[in-house]
Amino acid sequence: MKIILSVFLALLLMLSCADEPLISSDAQADYWLSHEGALLPITVEGNTASGLMIIMVHGGPGGSSHEYNVFNQPWSDLLEAEYAMAYYDQRNAGISRGDFDSEKFTIEQHIEDLDLVINFLRSEFGETMQFVLCGHSWGTYLGCAYLLDADHREKVLAWIALGAGTHRNEFMRARIQHIRTVAEDFIAQGEMTSAWQEVLDDLQEFETPEFEDFNLEKELQTNPLRNRVERLIGQSDIFSVNTSGGVSSLYGTRFHQFTNISHGNRSNDDLVRQMYTYDERIELQRSQIDLPIFMGYGRYDIRTAPNHAPDLLDNIGTDPSLQELVIYQESGHSPMRTEVDELAGDMIQFIKSVR
Repeated sequence: MKIILSVFLALLLMLSCADEPLISSDAQADYWLSHEGALLPITVEGNTASGLMIIMVHGGPGGSSHEYNVFNQPWSDLLEAEYAMAYYDQRNAGISRGDFDSEKFTIEQHIEDLDLVINFLRSEFGETMQFVLCGHSWGTYLGCAYLLDADHREKVLAWIALGAGTHRNEFMRARIQHIRTVAEDFIAQGEMTSAWQEVLDDLQEFETPEFEDFNLEKELQTNPLRNRVERLIGQSDIFSVNTSGGVSSLYGTRFHQFTNISHGNRSNDDLVRQMYTYDERIELQRSQIDLPIFMGYGRYDIRTAPNHAPDLLDNIGTDPSLQELVIYQESGHSPMRTEVDELAGDMIQFIKSVR
């Protein structure tokens, strides 16, 4: 009975979407992509008639691409008016489903999944559709790893990296340096000076030769300080958050907050540990990446600090004339929540410049 009901609901969904044009200025389509034991959800919205689709590669590991469509709607709506947006959730993340085999929870498997998503979207929307990768946080690491392959680069027009951390060891070093910069800036402004001085005092533990090279265990030791710094920044009223929310955002879309929380509570330590090993491959091959790139950071981003940007830009093969770096002065890790118009406008202008 359960199988019959599932088939009926699937047929009903297909029939209900049959009249929805895939190519339009306001398209909407939902898919489930099955691969290696995982069901990956994909939502496509926006202007598919533009001939260009931005693929959102979410952060985490363990986040959700659909969050950017649900909770950051003021930003995503601006992009969807110009181009199509494809939101897919990675395996063991967001609202993805399936039998999550721990042996498949690897960077290599995530690369394979992303390639399958791009191939599927190309087959569904046509060979002439252009694709831009837009990664955020961990999504930029995955994007970088994906683009090391020449065949993969052939499928992508350009790369957008927001709050980018594309080399785990280097961005951890950058984080420690940036915490000092931010703390000293607040002290110079006379704001919460005692609290920030305590940060500087505690930071010294991680400015020793022992922490010149990081691993998962050392990273976990720094997390309480990172969290405290983020709370202090939040108390400064620097940010003006512009997000969607409420019941309509949670239940008016396919996003399911409780499933997302369940996945987010799973341990992603294995993937993080793999990044420290995978860094070596990125060092050896990132010079082959020659795509136009836009990088956007928040000035107060502690998780992936803006001073990490040169580690990528100085070491990839992209001509400097096709590199763009913007630091958003009133943002932290997610400028799509705080400087919505500015970020969306910069992304749109960048894409127009490289088409």
